Amino acid sequence: MKAEYNPDRWFRHEIQIEMKKLRERLSKYVNCDSDDIVILENASTGINTILKSLKFHSNEIILYYNIAYGMVKLTLQYISSEILTAEQCIEIVLDHQTIQNTDLLLKTTQDTLDRIKNVKSIVFDHISSVPAILFDIEIMIKFFRQKGILTLVDGAHTIGAISIDLKKLDPDFYVTNAHKWLYTHRSASLLYVKKDFQNLIHPIITSFGYLESFQDEFFWLGTKDYSAYLTISDALDFRQTIANESESEIYSYMHQLAYQAGHLLAQMQ
Repeated sequence: MKAEYNPDRWFRHEIQIEMKKLRERLSKYVNCDSDDIVILENASTGINTILKSLKFHSNEIILYYNIAYGMVKLTLQYISSEILTAEQCIEIVLDHQTIQNTDLLLKTTQDTLDRIKNVKSIVFDHISSVPAILFDIEIMIKFFRQKGILTLVDGAHTIGAISIDLKKLDPDFYVTNAHKWLYTHRSASLLYVKKDFQNLIHPIITSFGYLESFQDEFFWLGTKDYSAYLTISDALDFRQTIANESESEIYSYMHQLAYQAGHLLAQMQ
């Protein structure tokens, strides 16, 4: 209603204050600096934003795993045909044993790195979609950083489902959807960009924030409805009414439901 009561004041002044407050609160929830996150429509927008912003030399490579979400694969297919070449986007194949064992996963990855030089970045899941696997991304991120490889983490299913500590995980780029397990209104997502790389990243839509700060460039992407974004605060308020600060009760409850569902499905076979 505030936007309709005085649209000019809302877009020029009030919404900027509200979004700053939201980023400050959300940054505490995922433990990062508020200036390092922006709010976008969904993880697809975030993934496209990063992959289409990074500049690659003709001999530099992007890696991804065969279990990557379909949108990620299609985005990489577009990039390999329109921006880079097919030889610059390489898939690493993981089998059912490898995806459940971090040591095996990194050994398989190292085998690829031994064959392929000049890898610039890799895209991987925090919680994959199919199959549903929780990866030890803290170890993975450290592994790739030691090799100078940028990490883009697709955490579409994470926020609200598991605890996220971005300062501890320390990815280069991270995206997660608030409208999934945080139960906000559709659609809203968080994009984290490490300070070192914020000057390289630009939104898909170019508007009045171009050539300004990282926050300014991502804030104004044309006239739109910010109400879904603002429900993130309401979702966090709700969670505080049913759980402690660590939200261990919520995570334990959801884990138990998943366990019971898996047991039930196993009995049906």
